[in-house]
Amino acid sequence: MITITFDSLILLYLLLGGGVVLGLWFYSDWRDALRTRNRNHFIIFHCIKCGHIYTRDPDQSVAECPQCKFKNSRLRF
Repeated sequence: MITITFDSLILLYLLLGGGVVLGLWFYSDWRDALRTRNRNHFIIFHCIKCGHIYTRDPDQSVAECPQCKFKNSRLRF
């Protein structure tokens, strides 16, 4: 039978707890990076006629407003 001292048990508990926290941290960072990467694949348009703000694919420089059907150029900052 394996004997575990109280000091080893505390060390094992701290290492497992730290590993769980570190794993959750990496998972959260990976998920946020994936969301940001997907969000950056769209271009923002602002309709001059009705004021509606909408997004389209990045290959379009002019897009039609979904509300009033007016053609707008992409929004530049």
